[in-house]
Amino acid sequence: TVRLVVHSGPPSDMLSYRIAELRNPTLVVPAGATLKTLFINTDDDMTHNLRFGAQHAVSTPSVGTSGLAHKTDAAFHAADVTLRVPSKPGTYYYFCTIPGHAQGGMWGTLHVR
Repeated sequence: TVRLVVHSGPPSDMLSYRIAELRNPTLVVPAGATLKTLFINTDDDMTHNLRFGAQHAVSTPSVGTSGLAHKTDAAFHAADVTLRVPSKPGTYYYFCTIPGHAQGGMWGTLHVR
């Protein structure tokens, strides 16, 4: 089992993800592993989601969170995603499907080995 905490980027780089303080890092996971991810939208004015798929395009079939509202003075919005990583090694992606976000840089690579 691989566990991750992912949050949206800081105000200076809102169209990005942060994992262990790295911007959109390349993730390497074993084939067939269970991936448990907590996604927290820390953005103060935009909805974001976290999706996983074979391409980082809005029209690509993907699995992950629905859109999470931006933070408020009282709360952050978060969601858990648990998925089985493909048993076939290859390159996959994590990305935001809100229009314009992946194209603006809100995506990263998932290498399955």
